[in-house]
Amino acid sequence: MKPSETQSNPSVLQAQLETLREERERERRQLQATIDDLRRRLDAESGARESADAEIRRLTLMLTHPPAPEPKAQPTPTANRNDRPAPARPWFWVALAVALIGAALVRWLAYGRLLP
Repeated sequence: MKPSETQSNPSVLQAQLETLREERERERRQLQATIDDLRRRLDAESGARESADAEIRRLTLMLTHPPAPEPKAQPTPTANRNDRPAPARPWFWVALAVALIGAALVRWLAYGRLLP
C-alpha cells in the first residue's frame, strides 16, 4: 500500500497495527519459551556439577584418609568344631617354659647333671 492510501483508510492502519501486535506477542512467547528452556538446562547442569563435585570430594577423602578397618570378632574356642582352634595365649608359652626349666632344675638337683 502506498502512504496516501493508508492515511485515508484507518481500518488498514488498524489491521496492520493488529498484525504487528500479534507478531510481537508471538515472538515474545517464543523468547520466553527459550528463556525457560535455558533456565531448566542451567539448573540441571548446576545440579550435575554439584553432585560431581561431591563425588570428587568423597573420592579424594577416601584416597587421603582411608577408612579404618572394622575390628574382627574374636573367635571363641568352642564356637564351631570346623573352625581353626583358638590361638595359644602368651601365658601358655610362659608356663610351658617355666615347667621345662623347673623339670631340668629338679633333674639336675636330683642326679647332679642336666643331660642323660
